[in-house]
Amino acid sequence: MTELQVEDIVLKFRRPVTVDQNGCWNWLGSISSQGYGLFNGKVVYGIVFRMVGKTCALDRVICHRCDNKKCINPNHLYEGTYTENMLDSLRAGRGIGPEVYRKMVELKAQGFIQADIARKLGVSRGTVSLFFKGRFTVHKPENFTCDQPKKEA
Repeated sequence: MTELQVEDIVLKFRRPVTVDQNGCWNWLGSISSQGYGLFNGKVVYGIVFRMVGKTCALDRVICHRCDNKKCINPNHLYEGTYTENMLDSLRAGRGIGPEVYRKMVELKAQGFIQADIARKLGVSRGTVSLFFKGRFTVHKPENFTCDQPKKEA
């Protein structure tokens, strides 16, 4: 296949796309609650990634070089690890840091369920779930556990 052009995207999805000064192809169709372009319930950047013949291993994620969630430019997409993606997010000022971990623990101790914790903190339910399973530790401060604080008798 020849190199994918914006016009190819517009024809395939029948949705508008704009190109900005950074070369990002900004999706103007449906947007997920996390800010990513959606088409028939699937993230558009993932579809575009596969359209250009790229694949992503099961233990990896598709990342944006441009840090623009609406961007579907295949030249801005690359395969990386979940940790790399989270660190990029933190560097861009969007990631969650120690204060969010502490707030998760506080809310859990107050009896909130994970879905409510995610909604209150503006993070995904998956992030909260992974945190409490002990699998989301990229930005967790040293010696910080997700154990609930013990209540005084």
